[in-house]
Amino acid sequence: MAAIAALDPKTGARPWQTRGDGQPHASFIVGAFGRLLVLNEEGELALLMAKAGKCKLLGKVKTCGKTQSQPALADGKLFVCDARTVYCYDLRPPESARSER
Repeated sequence: MAAIAALDPKTGARPWQTRGDGQPHASFIVGAFGRLLVLNEEGELALLMAKAGKCKLLGKVKTCGKTQSQPALADGKLFVCDARTVYCYDLRPPESARSER
């Protein structure tokens, strides 16, 4: 995964930065539910909690094949695609997902 950094727009200071794996990556970042969803070109999705001064990896999962497409988030559902398929992941809390069925 690529390194991600926070920047203070006034000072240019970097309050926090994650460690990358040393390889060049294209990553797409989407803000959701007070967290960051980061999709890399290998189709791996990471969930980060970013707050002033720190960033914590909460988890990661393989969502699709190789991709260079920006993920989309609508109504709590995340859409990602690779060269062959569009995937939809319901990220809503379980209570919300159950009440609509």
